[in-house]
Amino acid sequence: MTSLTLFDPDLDEASLTTSPGGAAPAEVASAEALQSFRATKHKSLNFGLGVDSTALVLAIIDDPTAFGIAEDFSDFSIVTAMTGFVL
Repeated sequence: MTSLTLFDPDLDEASLTTSPGGAAPAEVASAEALQSFRATKHKSLNFGLGVDSTALVLAIIDDPTAFGIAEDFSDFSIVTAMTGFVL
């Protein structure tokens, strides 16, 4: 199983600069990481419940085959944790 960190497969040169909030997506994961993710039998996403991971989940839902995921999502899992959550 392989996890994939946030990335944007269609980055242009303007996207390669560092943003004020931290590393640009191109600096977080490379095309090699995307290729490795696509080749993995079962894929998982560590969902942090933030803006970046939500954007990635929405992109995957919109076009799973672009990420090498089956259209029925049978080879994909989303994992999250709510530590310290008390009822």
